Amino acid sequence: MAFARRGNKSSLLDCICGPSNVRSTSRVAGSSSTVPFPSRRTVLDYLRTDFIEAVHSWGVQKTASPFNRRVTCIEWHPAYHNLLAVSSHGGDIYLWNVEDKSKDVFFQGMGYGYGAVTQIKFHPDAPTMVYTTSVDGRFCLQDLEGKRSEVYADTMTIERWWTSLALSAHSRGIIFVGGSAGDALVLDAEGTVQRSYKRLHKEKIHHAEFCPTCEWLLVTSSNDRTVALWDVRTMGGGGSTRPHPLATMAHDAPINSAHFDPLYGSRILTTAQNSELRVYDSFNGWEAPTVVVRHPHRHFQHITHIKASWHPLYEDLCVVGRYPEAGDADKTRCVDLVDLRDGGVVGSFYDPSVKGIIPVNAFNNQGTRLASGTGYTA
Repeated sequence: MAFARRGNKSSLLDCICGPSNVRSTSRVAGSSSTVPFPSRRTVLDYLRTDFIEAVHSWGVQKTASPFNRRVTCIEWHPAYHNLLAVSSHGGDIYLWNVEDKSKDVFFQGMGYGYGAVTQIKFHPDAPTMVYTTSVDGRFCLQDLEGKRSEVYADTMTIERWWTSLALSAHSRGIIFVGGSAGDALVLDAEGTVQRSYKRLHKEKIHHAEFCPTCEWLLVTSSNDRTVALWDVRTMGGGGSTRPHPLATMAHDAPINSAHFDPLYGSRILTTAQNSELRVYDSFNGWEAPTVVVRHPHRHFQHITHIKASWHPLYEDLCVVGRYPEAGDADKTRCVDLVDLRDGGVVGSFYDPSVKGIIPVNAFNNQGTRLASGTGYTA
């Protein structure tokens, strides 16, 4: 499902400059008068506040239920802000144009069992092609129009499979793939394996991501209760020898995800299975969390792992699905908007027609739409 704002109560002048009582002033050369002149801080603070206040006006804009198994991943296209890919536990992929249903594409997977898609990423140059990792042990580039698909890596066994995928946003085209036993691959843009690691982590690598501002900086999170930061230039030639990470961030439970902040790449937001969110900061040497937030998103085997994600424009805001504890007074299953400056929930995306847990949530790059997955529905 896609949440979007139902209305806009602000004028264009207010959106650009803020309300009159908070606008800065600047003297015009040769004149004794002043004109409104917003500082960068004032504008961003106002827009951030306006966004938080407007959360209650967001509602479900569209829904799609093309699957017969639960949603596993949602990925917005980095350039087309109305296009997203949704994958299922049965291996199906739905290419969803939220503005034009006639352009939607459904790709049939291999079905329940070993077809579950564990990660999905758009090819940077082709909107109908996606990279996928899945429980059948394959890492593929799939053409959703059925023209061409390639298998880049295959474990050739049901005992091990690929669980995470990261693409460098830069021209060098580095691809990282992490596995269910802590193994990993580094590939080039053509899908050729450059390095292979038998034990990058001691257990499953849940998530991997390249820094948006530094092409060689990679973060991984694992069931071994650690988040690791890597320099892919110095990880060595692979094999059984584990390379040394730049930093290791120990947690008290397995970690579902570790996301760089999209604006500067100087912070990492982690989601652990003990209902804890943390923020680590490069200015603190990644050594200890600068923020720790208790939030109800506990682990349960038969739901997709809940992962918090940043807002793409407003610093210190993230969204995360709520899975209330048995003893919680508030049993609402919604998507919380969390202010990471103080750990408070400052709003919730909630629609009474949506009854289930909403574990998968992601904003498009403009922050104008929030795509979510609950059960079989996106």
